[in-house]
Amino acid sequence: MRRNLLKLGRIIPLLVVVSVVGAVCISYYRSARTPGTVPVPQVESLPEGATDLIEGFSVSHSEQGKTTIEVTAEVQLGLQDSKSLLEQVKAKVFRRQEGQFDTITSLRCEVDQVSKDVVFLENVVVTLDTPDDGGAGSIPAIVRAERMTYSRSRDRVTSEAAVSFERGRMSGSSQGLVYHPRSGVIVLPSQVDLRVLPAHEEDHLLRIRADRLKFHKPSGRVALRSNVRVKKGPTELTAEEMRVFFSTPAWTLSRIQARGRVRSRSLDPNVMIEVRADRLRYLFGVGPDGLDKVVARGNAVARPLTARSLRELSAREITVSLPPRSRSIRQLTAVGDARVRFQAPSPSRAGSRTGTGKSSPPSDGITRRILTSPRLHAHFRPGTGLLSRVEALGPSTLEEIPGGPGEEKRSLSARAMSLFYGEKSEQLERFTADREVELEFSSASGTVRETSSHHLTALFDGQTDRLSEIRQTGDFSYREPGRQAWAESATHRVDSSLIRLEGRPKVTDAQGETEADVIEFHRDRHLLKAQGGVRSAYFGAGAGPGAQPAVFASAQFMEYRTREGIGRYRENARLWQKDRILYAEDIRLNRLEGKLVATGGVTNLFHRPGEAESSPGTMVRSQKMTYEEGTSKIVYEDGVATTTPEGRLQSDRLQVFLRQEQGQTSVDKALAEGNVRMAQPNRTAFSQWAEYRGREGKVVLWGGPPQVVDYERGSTTGARLTIDIGGGSVAVEGNSRNRAVTTQRLSR
Repeated sequence: MRRNLLKLGRIIPLLVVVSVVGAVCISYYRSARTPGTVPVPQVESLPEGATDLIEGFSVSHSEQGKTTIEVTAEVQLGLQDSKSLLEQVKAKVFRRQEGQFDTITSLRCEVDQVSKDVVFLENVVVTLDTPDDGGAGSIPAIVRAERMTYSRSRDRVTSEAAVSFERGRMSGSSQGLVYHPRSGVIVLPSQVDLRVLPAHEEDHLLRIRADRLKFHKPSGRVALRSNVRVKKGPTELTAEEMRVFFSTPAWTLSRIQARGRVRSRSLDPNVMIEVRADRLRYLFGVGPDGLDKVVARGNAVARPLTARSLRELSAREITVSLPPRSRSIRQLTAVGDARVRFQAPSPSRAGSRTGTGKSSPPSDGITRRILTSPRLHAHFRPGTGLLSRVEALGPSTLEEIPGGPGEEKRSLSARAMSLFYGEKSEQLERFTADREVELEFSSASGTVRETSSHHLTALFDGQTDRLSEIRQTGDFSYREPGRQAWAESATHRVDSSLIRLEGRPKVTDAQGETEADVIEFHRDRHLLKAQGGVRSAYFGAGAGPGAQPAVFASAQFMEYRTREGIGRYRENARLWQKDRILYAEDIRLNRLEGKLVATGGVTNLFHRPGEAESSPGTMVRSQKMTYEEGTSKIVYEDGVATTTPEGRLQSDRLQVFLRQEQGQTSVDKALAEGNVRMAQPNRTAFSQWAEYRGREGKVVLWGGPPQVVDYERGSTTGARLTIDIGGGSVAVEGNSRNRAVTTQRLSR
């Protein structure tokens, strides 16, 4: 009996546990509530008819020659129903160590002579004395109850009455008590309420409540069950179950485990975080502020309350890491289906005009970003709780849902991502993505644009937190309805809707393809620009898949307005197809109107049907050329010089009318105007007008008056001269003003 009652004194570790738990919770979870008052039930008095009143009583029990318990009483009331009835009772419960004992006092006591059970009654006070462990043992622990029973057969001490206890700054209460001396287990079965007064005036009261508490001394484990609630100042932790582990023999806290609907919320300015999960684990290091990390598992959700951008982090497991001797958050790590919600203010909150002329409804002005990944790391600036950067590892996706009207939704996927925030403002400054990068833009109208690359860097406006620029490098590709592009790198300036491609980019659409050193899309202006070794290929009207280009172009610079179908090539511009080549400093195309205008050093070279490509062909030079597809007419102006295998033609202006026959383009007729001069071998003709008739193979001259000078036969003039190009004959027509005159050269 002495050995069993001796272990009753070891209830003191429970009080030590409560004190340490309180200290740890001060460092991370703070709360304060006013202690409640637990009602104390009435205790029955001794049975009536007690007899044999004797002054003084003493009894002791020993095991293996050592005293385990001594019970003394000032008054023995007698024996009733095999029970000794005592008053003014004092019991000493001796520990295993020499000279150490606990004391139990009560107004009355019953000792069962058969079972050897002891029932302490009325104002039961247990004083627990412990060894000197750094001064803690000098402070006694006091347990009070109105009834307490020691059962020798069951080897336990129990109380169904209200129990209160105190030690130093700590006090508490529960409904009932169960102590197992042999196993070293102490159980508070109901309505557990612990309170720890603050060590400093500016601190808060710590309060822990639970439906049940169990302390296992050998392992240093405290288990709190059912409706567990820890509160200190602005910090609160709730769970269905909590286990606290200590490292022996120093009894320092090593970890805490909470299970079942766990929720913690700290409004401490150094912490400011809310965590919800199925299970939470707290790991402690060395020192008074030794909390190293918190691990949440099972439907874990964390909300850093000081992070303006990061709103919520969820995953199968979340780890909160804190720097040594600090209560501020250093890092959040999320593993397993990790998901982060960010948000940032959008500069536009009012409704805007849509393309239909109607006003769109006002937006909420919040740009939302959602990051998902197998593994996430959120880093915070030391001592501030402000977000520094977020890293995503594994196949990750970042979605941006703008709050402003008319803005595109963006979705980014990659194997790894990093988001970087400003030092003081916590504005998102940039993010990077690496490996298998895919970016998708979705407009409100349903149009989708996609890009891909090896690496991506995005920059954000420091004032608005809006995406301003995207840079992609490494095997870049671009896709949108009706257009594709490839390049080594690309820069997308979001505000101006400009995409700049570099590294010999190539762009294709239904009309053709273009490559250059640099290509730019101005999406809002529907403008495509290229520079440096520009080469384009255009397909013919109605060309199907796999069709070969019909027209080619090259220049140093190119601009093409996609909506109007207007293109411009300048500086060493060249346009060609299988039987024609056009050179100029500036070539302008209007594909919708079927018009081409070339200026500056124009040279047009083409072959007649059936003419070998190795032949010189026909060359026309001028300062300006205009081609109209509707009229099949080419107009050359300003210093026109035409060279053919048959001779040369010079004029101020030349109009060429084309015809299509069996897929071949040929000259139907040509009209030269102003200072016409036609030179052939041994013959030169002059006039103001000259008309070439392709079907007849003749040239008609008039105005000036016309004149043909044959260096062998002489000259001919008249109102109208017709030259047979193939035969070489000249037909002369005269009138009243211009008589036909032929001058023959006489041979000598």
